[in-house]
Amino acid sequence: MPLHPRRLAVSAVLGLALLATACSSDDDDSDEPTEEASAEETTSSAEDTTTTVADDAAATDLSEELTPEGTELAIGESATLPHDDGGVVAVTIDSVTAGTPEELAELELQGGETGDLYYVSMTVTNVSAAADAGSYEPGSSSLFAIQDDNQPATPVAEFSTFTPCENESPTELAAGESFATCAIYLASSGVPVTTVQSMAEYDSTPIVWS
Repeated sequence: MPLHPRRLAVSAVLGLALLATACSSDDDDSDEPTEEASAEETTSSAEDTTTTVADDAAATDLSEELTPEGTELAIGESATLPHDDGGVVAVTIDSVTAGTPEELAELELQGGETGDLYYVSMTVTNVSAAADAGSYEPGSSSLFAIQDDNQPATPVAEFSTFTPCENESPTELAAGESFATCAIYLASSGVPVTTVQSMAEYDSTPIVWS
């Protein structure tokens, strides 16, 4: 542990007093604080290095768990994605299915939007996120249903239970546990949804299920 400034000032006063009475004794004593300080600095440096190495190792372990951006997957395969609050979740896109005009009418969209409904069913597993994170599935800002014209379909928020595509998200999920959920999208009329994409960052290359 480095010496505090106040202690250094006191040591300097004592050193001057001793110098007036016994110079040879001063010479012997002056080496000891230097050796102690050197040992303390070495210990501090070693601790700092150990902490840095541990932090780097933790970051490396997390990055190795994540599915690399640009990975192409089949429907039914899983990708490991970063959780918003830290840790990792595994997302499996189970199916992409079309809804019906009757189901669109049942949703009673406030803006009266028209188009074709698509449901993206998925299974989410908590790999290493907090057990009380509250929300585990990727949101509409990171999971996209992409149409055949390469445009994203519009995510539809659910405010009540919708039987054809129930959105379930537990508030607590222990590591290793899973749940099934579903996201609704509204595609342009006659333009099918052909892929699902996940993007951790706005400018990243997406992970693609098709």
